[in-house]
Amino acid sequence: MNVWLLYLLLHISGTNAAPGRLTHQELPPFQKTVRFNVYTFIVKAADTESAQTATVAAYRGSLLLTRFSQPISGRLTGAEVGDLDGNRLPELYLYSTDTNAGLAGRVRGWQFLPERLATITPVQWTTSDAGYMGLDTLWTTRQSLCRQFPVYAINNSDARPTGTNRRICYRLRPLGLNYQLLPE
Repeated sequence: MNVWLLYLLLHISGTNAAPGRLTHQELPPFQKTVRFNVYTFIVKAADTESAQTATVAAYRGSLLLTRFSQPISGRLTGAEVGDLDGNRLPELYLYSTDTNAGLAGRVRGWQFLPERLATITPVQWTTSDAGYMGLDTLWTTRQSLCRQFPVYAINNSDARPTGTNRRICYRLRPLGLNYQLLPE
């Protein structure tokens, strides 16, 4: 049985919440392990009412390189590792969404250089697209961080999905001693 499903079944049965409904306080904490060559990253997030604190432990083989915590606004929903600039060193990307209905959040990232940890300028997912309602899907390719979201037709009374999606990809570029993600 899926661990997540087992957690939900056990947790819901011991609460006063309506059957099948979870309150914000009952959501399980985020935990994910991602790997890049000999590097392993363990990402955990402790949930609070309106924000989370992500804790990252970075290993090269069995050697702990660094452990740090980062406040995350909204809810941490994903973690991926990549090498978007092709330097054979990993970058770690954490994705968060707004706590209101999965709307746009942000990406935080770090480049793990031999001599230091470099920050990747956070990306705000706001877009000027009139039909943007959030619900982004994010992933890394060999050279880009990409996001895709459904496009909605918005009229006076409601918003309806059009059945089309929009994709935007970002490239990693140096910015002084750090890095930034720029749309392609």
